[in-house]
Amino acid sequence: MTHHFEENPTNTIPWRPRELPRPASLPAARAIELFYPSLGHSDCIERLEDASRNGGLSVVVGDTGLGKSLLLDVCLDDLALRHTVVVVRDPHEVRTDTQLLKAIITQAGAKPSGRSGIAMMGDLDELVLALLRRERPLRILIDDAEQLSGSQLELIRTILSNVSPASGAIGVILFGKPALIDKVERRQALYQQLEMHHTLNPFCRKDTAGMVRHRAKELGDSPLARYHFGEEALQLIHTRARGNPSQILQAMGLSINRARTVQRSTIDAGIVLDALSSPHRAGVQQRLPFELFGSQSGESPPAPVVLFQERSGHELEGGG
Repeated sequence: MTHHFEENPTNTIPWRPRELPRPASLPAARAIELFYPSLGHSDCIERLEDASRNGGLSVVVGDTGLGKSLLLDVCLDDLALRHTVVVVRDPHEVRTDTQLLKAIITQAGAKPSGRSGIAMMGDLDELVLALLRRERPLRILIDDAEQLSGSQLELIRTILSNVSPASGAIGVILFGKPALIDKVERRQALYQQLEMHHTLNPFCRKDTAGMVRHRAKELGDSPLARYHFGEEALQLIHTRARGNPSQILQAMGLSINRARTVQRSTIDAGIVLDALSSPHRAGVQQRLPFELFGSQSGESPPAPVVLFQERSGHELEGGG
């Protein structure tokens, strides 16, 4: 069987690290700038950096809104400097084993030589070795990985088992809801491949304030920068959102909209309560992207947009 990526100087080699453009799946720099490294996120990133050097399997789990997809983007931005990175953002788009294999091979820059799973597995094995020789080892990142089928998880185990663990030739990072780690633990052979497991938790009060301040610094040139939150308002948002970053941002966006309606620039606890009690709240998007709008024009941006301008005299550190 002839593979399209064999290291033969007479063959056409579709994978050329110095010639490949920046992958379209890489996050915009603005999205990374808006990322706030909370204590839990920073710890997770450090652990992933250590684990990615060795390859193997890493698993990051957390409830909806805790920032798993953004962490994937942060890891992707870093890993792409030294690795060949493949990203599967929606497992529903690769429902079968062969579809998953094909996605991995093609994103890595090669072309499958056959259509069967056996043929593609052979292709992938050769590709992994070729990438390792070029010092661009393969890293596979999968979001919403709790949606992977049992067969696909077994496929991941096989992929990891086909190389020496010490080689660092291949690494897989799975991001998903807490059910994901249960699915991994039930497969003993896959669980033995686990290098790192991290569970994301809600923000503490200090990180809630820190994220707001960080957004103010990055987006301070926006017309929304005139809005500022009082300490009691910030505490109320943290409490009502239960430290969930996505819900914190949503509550802030609703509060800003309410402040605009009543023509106030200072947002206190009363405005937050009015905003969160609004009958229109049910129609607001429940899962917000972290890369909230990097630039806004005009005076009437759409909800929910979260910006904050720190005001002299307001203490934002809070308690844990």
